[in-house]
This record gives sequence, C-alpha cells and structure tokens, in this order.
Amino acid sequence: MFSWLKIIVIVLILVVLINDIGVVVTSYYFIGDMARRIAKVAIEDYKVTRSAEEAVNAAQEKAIMEKVTITGFQIVENNVRVSITAPPRKTWLVHRISFLKPHLSAKALVELPIR
Repeated sequence: MFSWLKIIVIVLILVVLINDIGVVVTSYYFIGDMARRIAKVAIEDYKVTRSAEEAVNAAQEKAIMEKVTITGFQIVENNVRVSITAPPRKTWLVHRISFLKPHLSAKALVELPIR
C-alpha cells in the first residue's frame, strides 16, 4: 500500500514538472509568431496611411489583443522593427521559485520589410 502512494506522488510531481516545462517552452516558441503578426499589422497600416504614428497605434492595438507589451518599435528605411515582451506565464511550480521567474517572460525582436 505504501509503495503505491510513493508511485502516485512521484507521478504527480512528474506531471507538474512536465506541465511547467511545457508552458515555458511554448511561450518561447510562440513569441516570435506574435511579434511577426504585430509587425504585419503595423506594415499594413503604414502602407495605407504612410503615418508612423498610425502604424504604432495599430501595433499597440494588436499587442493588446495578443496580451503582450511592445518594448520597441521603429520604421527604418523600408523595414519595420518590433520588439515585444510577453508577461510571465503562470505555472504550478516554476513561478514560485524566485531564481526561475526571469525565465518565465519571453521576448522577441522581429524586423520585416515593407513591401
């Protein structure tokens, strides 16, 4: 009976660790796609209005929908450069360990041409 309890506890700990690792890895994996979508929205708006301010506003709106923060935005020559930061993801275990907290928020920088 006692050995079954140990096995159940070990399996539960493994499930929690695998879940936390998956949350962190997927946030790093998808942050680049979010940055590209925000940059594409800014490019489309810039093509129509030729206004950098309007492009920034469109990018900000898209960032709010994606639940990320724009940390940098530039229109340089024929390129749009966007950097974003995703807020720390909630996990069952990792967000409670202070030295691991900085690894929970993902950052991305993307530069796309205006065509």
